[in-house]
Amino acid sequence: MKTDYCLMSEYRDMVEKVSAVYGEKSKACINNYIDSTLVGEVRKWKVISALFLFFGILLLPILLGLPLILGGITLYILIPKKMESLIEQYRVLVKNDNTLE
Repeated sequence: MKTDYCLMSEYRDMVEKVSAVYGEKSKACINNYIDSTLVGEVRKWKVISALFLFFGILLLPILLGLPLILGGITLYILIPKKMESLIEQYRVLVKNDNTLE
């Protein structure tokens, strides 16, 4: 229940921010925001995790690479998956929101 409340409050804050920037409350604006900002965040974290893996492989001979490789794998698995599920939840909320035009 608390998670649902937190998600709904984050969604309402996001809708208010987007409507303040774009000047309108519509499903298209919210979906554009999700596509441009949140999907960009997922891409950013994937690039960061790939860099961790790359530098971990380069530093593997001096044993500094193992923590970087493990960190990169952890970042690649956890953060994008969590963000993608959050994006899907936001899309469902936008689809079911009757207050948006």
